[in-house]
Amino acid sequence: MTEPASRTQIIIAIIGLVGALGTALLYNWKTIFPKNPVERTSTPSSSPVKPAPAEPMPETNSSSPSEPNKTPPSQPDPPVLQPPPAHATLNRGTLKNSLHTGAKLYFYDFEHSQQLTECSGDADFFIKPNNPSNPDTTITVTPCGLAKYAPHSPNRRPWLVPANMFVGRGHKPRPVYQDQWIPCRTGRGNYCQFVLKLEANGDFIIKFGVFAEH
Repeated sequence: MTEPASRTQIIIAIIGLVGALGTALLYNWKTIFPKNPVERTSTPSSSPVKPAPAEPMPETNSSSPSEPNKTPPSQPDPPVLQPPPAHATLNRGTLKNSLHTGAKLYFYDFEHSQQLTECSGDADFFIKPNNPSNPDTTITVTPCGLAKYAPHSPNRRPWLVPANMFVGRGHKPRPVYQDQWIPCRTGRGNYCQFVLKLEANGDFIIKFGVFAEH
């Protein structure tokens, strides 16, 4: 075969190949180049997704519709404790009697701050040291009229002392110790208190206070 003939055959083969490729390209054009390209899916974000808030559950009534709600019976209110009435100082004073000079013993009226010679009128108590020469002696207190007194009651005002602790005229006198406040009630019913002291020089000192309710 001559050289021009072989070139002609090669050119014809190339043209046939190009034609076949073109035909195939035209036949599959829509497949290779679609009108709406496929959208790429976006990569999920790395930030956490907040869950939606949960809806509140509806309230349920545990009691049966046919059975009414049972409420506990009401309890009576506890009694209200009334505070004790207030008291104001009606009188306060000090009385002194010098026993070593031969002075006589007296009856004492706390409401009027006076010494009396008998158990009558406004007299409240007759007070006598059992041993006037002994500064540590106990003292006898005898009520007059309706006056009363009670044993020493630490940290209690006279109106806070129970009534059954007071003794009046006709009861056996109780020994009273010095330097102790003694709760009492005067012949007129007012609360009072007194403290007794026998000094070494014979001075017998009585300090007292009288209180009125208001």
